[in-house]
Amino acid sequence: MTEEKFIHTNLKNELTYNFLMDIIKQYHYEKKDMEMLETVADRLRECLAGEEGFYCMGRNRCEQILSLHREENYAIGIFTLGGRVDELQNRYSSTDCLREAYAVETICWELLRKGYDLFQRWAEAHLKQRLSSYHFFGTEEELSFEKMAKLLSGMKQKRVICNQAYCMEPKKSAVVLRQCLVGRETDISILGGCHRPSSN
Repeated sequence: MTEEKFIHTNLKNELTYNFLMDIIKQYHYEKKDMEMLETVADRLRECLAGEEGFYCMGRNRCEQILSLHREENYAIGIFTLGGRVDELQNRYSSTDCLREAYAVETICWELLRKGYDLFQRWAEAHLKQRLSSYHFFGTEEELSFEKMAKLLSGMKQKRVICNQAYCMEPKKSAVVLRQCLVGRETDISILGGCHRPSSN
């Protein structure tokens, strides 16, 4: 497996009418909001082109940067939708287009979730091992935000970094550690990133 190779996922192709209908239902929009969501989605497609994707880092490369003291094999995925998405959301916010800014947030959260699925299929195909659930960095001492920041700063890539407040830059990014348990049906994975939007 090539270390720190950026894998483009073409998530912009997921921005279909049915995808936006699911956004309406999940985040309690009204059907009249579809026109606004379609406009935001069109602009997001332009922002995502060539920007979004993930890195897959094997255990050996990870342990050159830090040790997580785990017996099982694992892989780390570093996801991003790219900095142009942040720029779009900031433009909406700065011009008081708050509905559009929130639409960027909700749409991008669901795109990242689809990205996790794409990473899982890609990693399982290359590692030949089963992967499953995830947890957030920061929930236990061994998986601290400091270690997530150290991991990112130790990589050669500069697409995704962690700032002094331990938030990802670009904002629509995440780090996932997926453990691989040979011959087991379930395992543990760890995800780090900034906050997801509320659906209430």
